[in-house]
Amino acid sequence: FGSLTLANEAIETEYLRTHIFGSEFETTVDKIGLRGEAAFTENASFLTQDFTSVRRATLFWIIGMDYTSFHQWYFNLQVGHQHIFEFDDSTLFFEQDNYSLIGTVEKDIWANKVKGSLEYTYMMSDNSFYLSPRLIYTDIDNLELIFGLNIYDGDGDTIFGRYDQNDQVFIDLTYQF
Repeated sequence: FGSLTLANEAIETEYLRTHIFGSEFETTVDKIGLRGEAAFTENASFLTQDFTSVRRATLFWIIGMDYTSFHQWYFNLQVGHQHIFEFDDSTLFFEQDNYSLIGTVEKDIWANKVKGSLEYTYMMSDNSFYLSPRLIYTDIDNLELIFGLNIYDGDGDTIFGRYDQNDQVFIDLTYQF
C-alpha cells in the first residue's frame, strides 16, 4: 500500500452487448466422429497493457474428431484458431492469431465403475498449457465422484501461465435426482 495513489477520479463501467453469429456441424465417418464450429463476434473485449479494454471483432473456428478404440480408449482432439481483427499490440495474453489443441483421453479402469481421464489444452501461440488428470467413480446410482488436478504452466504473460502458481486439487461430487 506504500505506493498506492488515491485519485479523485470517477470510475465508469458500462455493459456493452456482444453479438455472436455462428454455425456448427457434426457427423461420422466410419468409426470417427467429426465436428466443428465457427463463430464471428462483433465486439469481444480484450485487456490492454494500461488495464483498460479494447473491443475487437474476432473469428473463431474449431474442428475436432472423436474415436473410441477396440480396447475402449476414448480420444478427442480439436484444433482451434482465433483471429482478432484490427489487432492492437498493447493487448494482453493474446496475439492476432491464436492456435490451440484441446482434447480428452479416457479409459475405463475398473468394470464401468472407475474411469481415468485426461483433459488438456495447449496454446500453440504462446506455449502455455492446462492439464486435468481425473479419476471418475460412478458405481452408486445417480452419483458421480471426481478426484482430479488442474495444472497450469507457461510464461507469466500467457493465457495459462498467469495461473501457473494456482494449480489445484479438487473433488467434485454430483448427485442427480
